[in-house]
Amino acid sequence: MSPNADCAHGGPGEDTPEEDSWGLALMKDALTRLVGMNNELKKMSETKNEWFLFSQHASRIFEAVMTIASQEEESTRFTESVGDLALFINKLDQTCRRFESSKNVKKLLRSSEDAKELKSLRHELDDKIQLLQLHLNIEQRNFLLDAVKSLNLNETNTNKSTLRGEMSTNHSSFQPSAFLVLDSLPYASGASYNSSNTCMPGTRTALLSEITAWLETPSLESCPICWLTGVAGIGKTALANSVANIAAEKRWLVSSFFFAPNVGREEHTGKLVIQPCKNWDRTEPAVFVVDALNEGFDEGLLRVLTRQVKTLPRFFRIVITSRPLEKIRDAFGDASHIIRHSLNITDKQNGQDVQTYLRQRLTAVSIKRCLGQQWPTPSVFNELVAQSEGLFQWAFTITEYLRKCMNPIRQLDLIISLQGIPSVASRMDQLYATVLDGTGGKDDEDFVNAYQMFMGSILAAKEPLTLSAMRLLHGNRNVDPTELLERISSFVVGFDGEHEPIRILHLSLREYLMDRAAPPYRLSRSKSSQQLAFLCMPAINDHLSEVVVMSKQKRRSRSESLIPSNSPDLMWDGLYYAISFWDRHLLDARDPTPEFMSALEVLLDEHLQDLVSVTIALGAYKGLSDVRRWLQKLGPKGKQSLLRISDDYWVS
Repeated sequence: MSPNADCAHGGPGEDTPEEDSWGLALMKDALTRLVGMNNELKKMSETKNEWFLFSQHASRIFEAVMTIASQEEESTRFTESVGDLALFINKLDQTCRRFESSKNVKKLLRSSEDAKELKSLRHELDDKIQLLQLHLNIEQRNFLLDAVKSLNLNETNTNKSTLRGEMSTNHSSFQPSAFLVLDSLPYASGASYNSSNTCMPGTRTALLSEITAWLETPSLESCPICWLTGVAGIGKTALANSVANIAAEKRWLVSSFFFAPNVGREEHTGKLVIQPCKNWDRTEPAVFVVDALNEGFDEGLLRVLTRQVKTLPRFFRIVITSRPLEKIRDAFGDASHIIRHSLNITDKQNGQDVQTYLRQRLTAVSIKRCLGQQWPTPSVFNELVAQSEGLFQWAFTITEYLRKCMNPIRQLDLIISLQGIPSVASRMDQLYATVLDGTGGKDDEDFVNAYQMFMGSILAAKEPLTLSAMRLLHGNRNVDPTELLERISSFVVGFDGEHEPIRILHLSLREYLMDRAAPPYRLSRSKSSQQLAFLCMPAINDHLSEVVVMSKQKRRSRSESLIPSNSPDLMWDGLYYAISFWDRHLLDARDPTPEFMSALEVLLDEHLQDLVSVTIALGAYKGLSDVRRWLQKLGPKGKQSLLRISDDYWVS
């Protein structure tokens, strides 16, 4: 049988379609009861208890799984996981019966034993969903992740509201700035934790137990910061997600921020967080999780973390992950209030965890690609474990590649042949190079052009682009971005929906493609950013006037904003991106072509006033002083339309 073929129905140990339908029928019944429970609690205004949180969490997940199942042509693909969920529903049935038969619901809601059981059930459900993902394709997995992510965001906002209420009730002496504490901590839409990207069950158990014990036992002697440091690919982000998930389950999580390149934020931590919190009297932990600090730190933030945080009350717990950069090591090295956990790729427990992770991932690949229970052989598996050398990202990348490539058996043999690579970065680089070579596009001029164009835009973007944005910015091309992204789907996620942010899988991949990849796969950050500037300007020139006309027609009063935030039909993804970031990309341009300058001239001569008005309406206007300086340096002489921007009216 071809490794690319789907498994046939009725194989040994497989459930029949009738059995699978039975499992889905149970899930449908459970969903109905959970929604009923949730609605009943809403009517009672009881929305801050474990019963409400569990019913909301489980119903959202069941709804997502059933949606996937209804679109799945081959029901056997995740029959085992659906059957496993059916067994879980038997436990859930008893819980639902207890709620439905209760004569005193309010007393039931106050039961600490029930709350503990519900937390345990929610944790068990999350584990089963994490394993279910291994049997899904990327579109289905992203759909499920979005459902879970929306729950995480809702629960974090609920915790913030609870803490605000606590401050208002018990601490009337706080200055108004104290209530900016929660909002000013590192947090942003799209940068919060993801409970479906946690450590795989059975891995990192000892370390997570140690961190959990530290979280829940604050004392005057204990340190407020836990710093997890290690090389790229060792699994720091999964650990950060796991810690955030544990804290969220216990209602301790206040904020989480996962840094990414090209995403900036203003630093007011010392003024708005440290001072107001010094006298905050609280007993339960308040947990903050910051991942990939090395991607977004500055001297001010390091100063806050090393000097001011230690003056906070003892209930504060801050978990930070980063690579061991020299500046961070120097700042944190002698700080007595910071616990350091170095994640060592040669540590025995780390090696065992990677082995567990790799085995589960390869089992899922074998089931999906119908490679048989003996694939890979024990000797090949042991060689893969040895080659991973403690890197979770290496294990993830090869299994994701084997899940999607044309011939996983041959490609695995090729990967096994990669030996004698000395450093961590070199091993990851060699793996990335192997995946790129597997696309077969090196000698295909059309592929190379599409790769440079689309992948360059993804890496140079100031915030993640969507498919819709890429299509508008790049215009009518002979190659659609999805054709290129499907060829390199082991490297990117988020291109299954028109409005999903497209992201690369790991920061080490960005560094490889920008700094070390061989031609034609190396990408230039500055050239790609200049190309985006050139793409943004025609998008504004061609579409801005349409948006302004439509928005004016829809305005009901002078007080209504120019671009209503609840009117997506007025602001396409690509145009929104172009308006928000054209000037930042312009500053990266070093050798503008005549066509580039012509597009800029049209923008400034014909659309400047509308552009500034719309940018102000979007809350993105920061003045045009930098653009004026760029024009003075690189703009053509004698172009009066370009000199309009020198007017002080525009640059304030």
